[in-house]
Amino acid sequence: MKYHVINMAFAILLAISAGSCSKSETDGEDIPFSPIELTGQTRSIVSGGNSFGYKLLKEAAEQEEGSFTFSPLSLTFTLALMCESATEGEYFEQKVAEIMGFEGGTTEDIRHYCSTMARQLPGLSEKVQFTTANAVVLDSDHEESKAVFKDIAETYYNTMVESMSFKDDRSAIVKLVNEWAATNTKGQIKGLIRPGDVIPGVDIIANALYFKGQWKYSFDKRNTTRQTFTGEDGKESKVDMMSMDPEQSSGIPYCENDIFQAVSLPYGNGAFVLTVYLPKPGHDIVDAAGYLAGEGTPTVSGGKVTELSLPRFSIKESNVGLLKYISESVGEDPSNPGGRIMDFGRDIHQVSSIEVDESGTEAAAATIMHFMSATAPKSFCADHPFIFTISESSTGAVLLAGAFRGNE
Repeated sequence: MKYHVINMAFAILLAISAGSCSKSETDGEDIPFSPIELTGQTRSIVSGGNSFGYKLLKEAAEQEEGSFTFSPLSLTFTLALMCESATEGEYFEQKVAEIMGFEGGTTEDIRHYCSTMARQLPGLSEKVQFTTANAVVLDSDHEESKAVFKDIAETYYNTMVESMSFKDDRSAIVKLVNEWAATNTKGQIKGLIRPGDVIPGVDIIANALYFKGQWKYSFDKRNTTRQTFTGEDGKESKVDMMSMDPEQSSGIPYCENDIFQAVSLPYGNGAFVLTVYLPKPGHDIVDAAGYLAGEGTPTVSGGKVTELSLPRFSIKESNVGLLKYISESVGEDPSNPGGRIMDFGRDIHQVSSIEVDESGTEAAAATIMHFMSATAPKSFCADHPFIFTISESSTGAVLLAGAFRGNE
């Protein structure tokens, strides 16, 4: 089955509450944090999705120029829905199931994971807004054998499903998808597709995530100063470095190993965290991402930071070409020796933006896929390139990952 997947996704507004005083704006009561409960098999899906996301992070860190972001969780949701559309024995879908941690689980396990995350993530904290949505647009001129998939998408994935003629209704399809994207990202992503993206016989799958969260411990805007940021090439530039008051930073979990230091900055009641991995001297973000790809997410706890500084930064319209990274992970189809495993004819890419400052963080991402069928340190100062993730605390599911190499 042919699909044009728009893993549309991460319109994020991470409202980092930091006003003119050091007192956190999130001091108001939040609901108690109730962990998401997953079965053993569905937890393997989290592990598989995170592992795959870290591998993509490492590949992107090696090959992408500058800073970038993408959403592993949104990719997981999208590929799960895509696998539902596959017919038995399709090599690509089998390999995707394997690398995403779906292998060994039943269809019910995959559906349970996606529905559980989509249902429970939005209610974990009153200080965090989280929504996710799926959409499928089927080509009504090539709708044979799609009734079962349509029913599955609507029933188990709460998906908006529309059938339209990709030959005659191209403008209407563009309008429908773009309005859906804008609505489900609070207006952060507009103009997601163009008429040229509507291809007869190639259906559309889309996923959107939206996140808006307030820090548990805020930054004081008066502490922000111009400081030096040293790039991987040794070149120095000036950034606006935010600094957290010691009484706030003392509550920030910290860990380190031979490769990096890491801190986890919680939002609201701690259900979601931003983790920053800062390479140590002699290492870079590729090394840090390689550790995550090989060892998984470390436990960031124990030590506390006495000083914490993070630059105000923005990553505008990051384009991460995911096709080559996914193709490398999936390998070659034995039924098509020498051919591309995903003979899509087009690329998979994700367009993302994120902006972090004292008053808030605003970010957005859109992925388009065409396819056929410890002891506290004295300080933690992010004054050189680092990688970061945003994750849900109880499952460890990574919502967003990226790297900051400096303001271009």
